[in-house]
Amino acid sequence: MILTSGPRLMRSSYVVLLVAIAVLACGQRPNQTSAEGAANELRDNRNVTKSPVPTDPDMHVVSKSGMGSIRLQMTLDEARRALTVAKFERTSDGDGAALVEVTLAPDESMILWADEDDSGDPIDWSKRIKTIETFSQAFHTVEGVHPGSRVTDVEMVFGKTREIEKSEIDRVST
Repeated sequence: MILTSGPRLMRSSYVVLLVAIAVLACGQRPNQTSAEGAANELRDNRNVTKSPVPTDPDMHVVSKSGMGSIRLQMTLDEARRALTVAKFERTSDGDGAALVEVTLAPDESMILWADEDDSGDPIDWSKRIKTIETFSQAFHTVEGVHPGSRVTDVEMVFGKTREIEKSEIDRVST
């Protein structure tokens, strides 16, 4: 699953099916009005306990604004303070983009892109998060959609697939 804020070409050596991404990024079911979406978000936010250290279920929930307590547009430092139980470390992708890996537990991680310039530099904690990505099945929407979900199961929750986006690697190899 990838949540993004602003433009960025995501390249990955993984074969990624991006069926639910557009729907998750906008946070609404296809036939839902913006008023319904706002009402649902308000209802959902009332049920969320705001605590400095998230509880287990909260750390893995994907919403239109983030994953767990990590939110798009927060600084990397705000993310680090919001998720003190996680390990933050520098990583990069196959193209050398500067990324930050956030690890909660083995097989439970997310990758943050904050438009940093050099993957060889230390993390710039003042940068704002533009993209959040995960391949960990532990992360899921409240409806149960997670990386690895079958397309038919995703369509039952979010409606018919509207677009499938292939990565640059997928376009070259097909």
